[in-house]
Amino acid sequence: MSADVPTDRDGDGGRKAAARRRPQDMLDAACVKAEVPRRTLHRLRHTFASLLLMRGWPLPEVSTLLVHRDIGITAKVYAHFIDPKTTAVQDLASSVLGHAKK
Repeated sequence: MSADVPTDRDGDGGRKAAARRRPQDMLDAACVKAEVPRRTLHRLRHTFASLLLMRGWPLPEVSTLLVHRDIGITAKVYAHFIDPKTTAVQDLASSVLGHAKK
């Protein structure tokens, strides 16, 4: 099947598949216009989270912005950007204040 023709896995004539593709298509067009290498939305999401953590944002806040169900997911994926001492204090404070993710 052609890449230009959305599949009908949702049983709606391909409308949902086309809608899922539109944001990436818009980003692709912006990259072409800006003459920069192609980026994916997932890569931009990862870059966003990485930059926040490198600038010292609390792990629970970044996890919330990423809509991770469990803060452990965020910690595992972005562990290389996290200062272990800071994270332990943030996690303790979050649990005491009732903001810990389950």
